[in-house]
Amino acid sequence: ATGEAWEDTFPLRSKKGEYRWFLSRALPITDEGGRVVRWFGTNTDITEQRQLEQALRASRDELEQKVTHHTAELSRTNEILRSILKNMGDAVIVADNASTFLVFNPAAERMFGKGAMQMPSTEWSHRYGLYLPDKVTPFPHDQLPMTRSIRGEKVDNVEMFVRHEKAPHGLWTEVTGRPLRGANGDVLGGVTVCRDITQLKEEEFLRAGQSDVLEMIAADASLADVLTSLVLLMEGQAEGLRCSILLLNRDGKHVRHGAAPNLPEAYVKAVDGAAIGPRNGSCGTAMYTRRPVVVSDVMTDPLWTDYRELARICGLCACWSTPILSAQGDVLGSFAMYREEKRGPRPEEMRLTQIATHIAGIAIERQRQQEMRPPRRHQPRR
Repeated sequence: ATGEAWEDTFPLRSKKGEYRWFLSRALPITDEGGRVVRWFGTNTDITEQRQLEQALRASRDELEQKVTHHTAELSRTNEILRSILKNMGDAVIVADNASTFLVFNPAAERMFGKGAMQMPSTEWSHRYGLYLPDKVTPFPHDQLPMTRSIRGEKVDNVEMFVRHEKAPHGLWTEVTGRPLRGANGDVLGGVTVCRDITQLKEEEFLRAGQSDVLEMIAADASLADVLTSLVLLMEGQAEGLRCSILLLNRDGKHVRHGAAPNLPEAYVKAVDGAAIGPRNGSCGTAMYTRRPVVVSDVMTDPLWTDYRELARICGLCACWSTPILSAQGDVLGSFAMYREEKRGPRPEEMRLTQIATHIAGIAIERQRQQEMRPPRRHQPRR
């Protein structure tokens, strides 16, 4: 009714009777006029985070006493807390007022590419690869969740992009921070919990990308532009992935280029106009048989006999092609994924294929319907 974002936390019970806590969120998606047209929601299991927070609260008094005597004492917390920190999937970091790390659990080392290092907080963004959501601007050191927590601030759900040599393509994390206080209320340091939300963000970007492509179709953008945007969207979901869309001519026997922005031009030209058939590469065979074709090694598969040398020159080792079908079941074309390593598709790539063939089918059918419409006659003024 109000269009306001919604958030709540509650337990859900499984079929076996086990309760786990979930953070539920819903965000509105609006059109250009600001009208809410759909909602995007997530449910995130936060059971382990709640357990950690309870354990941290239970051991806070002991931790604060150790902080006041010696920094090293904090690293030797009780065995229960050690076990929780070691096995947590979320990164947990504790630092004192001097910005010295006291706790840096294994998940934090994996997330930030290295363990605790003693350095001024002004260097944290550079040394750990911390960026604002634009992925290029280093996170201002005075606005880092840990820095704010040490200042005594409460920090909730700050999104941060992390990129380092062990994660060259980066990952997304959501950070919650709290000040670490002594018995008299003085701030002794800060505690942050960082959750990897890369999968959630990628799903969010994928949904947004799908919406953009569908809007292009609705706005009657050219088929070439729509298919190119769709291919680029799919390629952006996986490292090293190259995709193409071929269209089946109305003669039902030959193919023509649809979109392949990152395949070599020589390969695109060689395939354009080729005939379909039972042994005509992955795409030609998929359109002929009306079934997906998976070739994990183009150098040995007989379907690629006529294209093997071209594939070798272009550095293509595997190709998986799926026919694009109309609502009536007619073959409209094919969507293909290419890899430079020899293997078959993974579950996430099969899911991308389903999305791509569905949207491509909508775009191709819409263009064909428009081509069949009679041209509008000019109405002379009376």
